[in-house]
Amino acid sequence: MPAEAQPPEPTSVAAPPRGFRDILPTEARELRTIESALMDTFTSYGYMPLDPPMVERVGAASAVAGGRLIQFLDRDGELVALRPDITTAVARLVAQRYADARGALRLSYVAPVFRDEPATAGAEREYDQAGVELIGPSGTLADAEALALLAASLDRAGLRGATIEVGHVGVARSLFADLPNDVRDLILRELRDGDHVGALRRARDAGMSADAMAEARRVLAARGPDVERVEASEATEVREVIHLARALYPGEAPWGVPNLALMPALPYYTGVVFEVVHPESGFPIAAGGRYDLLLAAFGTPRPATGCASAGASTGRDRRRRRQGPGALARAARARPRRVWGGCTPPLRPPPPRWGGGGGGCPPQRPPFLWLGGGHPPPTNWGRGPGPFPTRREPPPPIPPSLYPDGVG
Repeated sequence: MPAEAQPPEPTSVAAPPRGFRDILPTEARELRTIESALMDTFTSYGYMPLDPPMVERVGAASAVAGGRLIQFLDRDGELVALRPDITTAVARLVAQRYADARGALRLSYVAPVFRDEPATAGAEREYDQAGVELIGPSGTLADAEALALLAASLDRAGLRGATIEVGHVGVARSLFADLPNDVRDLILRELRDGDHVGALRRARDAGMSADAMAEARRVLAARGPDVERVEASEATEVREVIHLARALYPGEAPWGVPNLALMPALPYYTGVVFEVVHPESGFPIAAGGRYDLLLAAFGTPRPATGCASAGASTGRDRRRRRQGPGALARAARARPRRVWGGCTPPLRPPPPRWGGGGGGCPPQRPPFLWLGGGHPPPTNWGRGPGPFPTRREPPPPIPPSLYPDGVG
């Protein structure tokens, strides 16, 4: 008689590689709900979705991730990498596909990004990143649009208790402008890493005067109402952007805190920047700002700004963990609020001193560049051929009532 078939020897089940994990149905459903809410908000502002490839050439990605690329040789012998950031991929795409485009490009995405992290950090190497890029317009109203959309997205996703810090990278550049370029670059890198003590020590060792050092300490410590006493043009620009953004999206609670020490970790920012912090998170959960020089690296100089969830946008804290999405998903399932549809509340007219717009409608924007596909943007979007409004006088002080609790 033939021998009975024996079951195969049990083998150990291989876990995903270090830094990657399985997302089970409950969490996956919650994440899809949040992503849907975010994309609906992006669309309501006139932003169109796109999806760049997951793999990019190393030259385009290495400036962002440095030595933390997950890279490999393909069968053609070309060195490629899993994308470490969506913004650089969008910059490459725009330079390639829309080099001759005129007007404003409003682009959105929800996609994974990848960074190699040290094994000792226990951090994930794959993150979901949701964000938008506004390419073409420059000026405070463009920055305010990105900032208002960030605030609206946080509300729509159900995140409560977050604070949006708003700064300007030009502040630090101006403070240390008299130092040699190589020293200034090292100081800016230390500021991006959050090492203010090391940055100021390096400036002192490079021969910065005692008065200039004292001024640098005062300005870099300015946050909230203290920014009103800083006369730098960058500080005025930060206040103006916050005023305009609040006029575009007041929100349900005070948000927007000027912070002149803010320096996101990514090196390509050139102007107004912002980060979202939350008391239950040990690192920024979203970041963004102006990056006018990034597209020039791909041969198509154009001003640009944007924002994205900070799963891979900052490298300051390597002990990253995904936030539990349960509370966000429950809030996202609630009845959506209308955002910028047909000039209805919660919009408020912008301050008249900055020109543009009246009644309940947003200020005038540059022409909208329709890319085709999907649904058209709201009918009130992008009308009017004129440039962005220009400021005719300094913005007023930010009322204390508009600061979150504990600020000022």
